[in-house]
Amino acid sequence: QQKILERAVLNEQGNIEAVIKYQEWQPVEQCLQPMKIAVSGLSFGAEATVTLKDVKQANLSNTDFNLPIPPGYLRQFLP
Repeated sequence: QQKILERAVLNEQGNIEAVIKYQEWQPVEQCLQPMKIAVSGLSFGAEATVTLKDVKQANLSNTDFNLPIPPGYLRQFLP
C-alpha cells in the first residue's frame, strides 16, 4: 500500500536521534492517513504521541508548502 511506517532522523555521524512511527492508518476520502504518530528514541529520554481524530481531506497545492528558507539554514531534500 506504499505507506511510510517509520522514519529515523539521523545526526551528522549517522546515529539515530529520533524514530517517528506512523500507526493506525485509516482512509480519509481516497487517501490513507495515520491516526497516530509516535516519536521516540530521543537522547534525553522523552517520547511523544499524537493521536488524530476527525481528519478531513484538504484541497492543497504544492504552493501551500513553499516556505522561505531562513538565512543560515541548509535545504536538504529527502527521498
